[in-house]
Amino acid sequence: MFVFMTKRFLLLLISCLFISALSPAQISIQGKVQDEFYQNLPSTTVRLLTTDSLLIKGTYTNQYGEFVFSEISSGNYLLCCSFLGYQLRYVSISVNQKDTVIPPIQLLPTSHELSEVFVEAPSYIRKSDRVLVIPKQNQIAHASTGYDLLYNLMIPGISVDQRKGSVSSFGRSVTLYINGRKADSREIKNIRSKDILNVQYHDVPTGKYSGDFASINIVTKDYDQGGYVAIDGKQTIGFKRGDYNLAAKKSAGNWDFTFFAGYQMEDHSGISEAREETFHFQERNITRRSQTLDSHFKQDQQYYQFFISHIRDKRTLLGRISLFANATPINHQIRENIYANTSIKKQIEDLNSNQKSLMPQLYLYGSFNITEKQTLDLSFRGNYARNNYERDYTEG
Repeated sequence: MFVFMTKRFLLLLISCLFISALSPAQISIQGKVQDEFYQNLPSTTVRLLTTDSLLIKGTYTNQYGEFVFSEISSGNYLLCCSFLGYQLRYVSISVNQKDTVIPPIQLLPTSHELSEVFVEAPSYIRKSDRVLVIPKQNQIAHASTGYDLLYNLMIPGISVDQRKGSVSSFGRSVTLYINGRKADSREIKNIRSKDILNVQYHDVPTGKYSGDFASINIVTKDYDQGGYVAIDGKQTIGFKRGDYNLAAKKSAGNWDFTFFAGYQMEDHSGISEAREETFHFQERNITRRSQTLDSHFKQDQQYYQFFISHIRDKRTLLGRISLFANATPINHQIRENIYANTSIKKQIEDLNSNQKSLMPQLYLYGSFNITEKQTLDLSFRGNYARNNYERDYTEG
């Protein structure tokens, strides 16, 4: 019995050693970030990335400018260090089977000079979990939308596409909020830059933002009374394409009423397209050369959004009703198809399609401050969609 238990114990011990030997070594990466004068930079954002720039972990430097990443496997990585007012810095590192201490990383200050006009950097305050960015007056004056202002702030590591209405960081989407509430692109587009009090950038999100890769919370000013109406439009010359928007807001005490509306249209014809395709079959290949003979495309999009909100010190209530409509009544193309290596030499292709969709939406949101450090957020979203699509295709 003793011999059996001894063998069993030895077998268990050998198995544990074998599993331990197969497990990848978990090591740490330590370093320090300094400024151009070799002074330590506390609260610097440090990201550990793969060689393909995919995020693994993120952290901040402590009061001595030091950072550490624990439980890291051996391999090659990128370190990305960012601090507002300084240039973004990437450092390639190679981690072996032991803890790695890298030399101090130095960041250099940045300034932007465009067309002989010096653009002053925004004021910023590093908090424990975010960067508070206070826009300068000239940045507000040269921005007409929320996206314009985010672009003017030049936050390190943030890319803003004003035309598409998108914000990204390291190739991934940044989630946008207004006063702690998740906002869509139309809200960001229609917000007036002069109504923005500050911008909170969460480069390593925590708390209510912890599910995001990166977050930006736009904090707006509170008005007891007043309102505004804003209209903007964009018309393409040469063919019919337009984008027209209306925004209106009224404040009365703790109540805010906001209305957004927009109309986009496009109507053009005569677009020509030539292409060549090869179809591979077991017995032979068939080539088709296509040339557009005639085309006509017409589309229009509309949206309407109405907001009502009630804000007090310890709670925020908001309701939103939206309606989105999209129609393509005409999408007509006539093509000439010429075939090679087949008995059919020439065909005329006629494609005619149309579609329309209608989607109403209801959104309810409530935020309640339970304590100074605890907040309860509740939201409800309801959608209904009705879509219709017709397609008629003939070839002969």
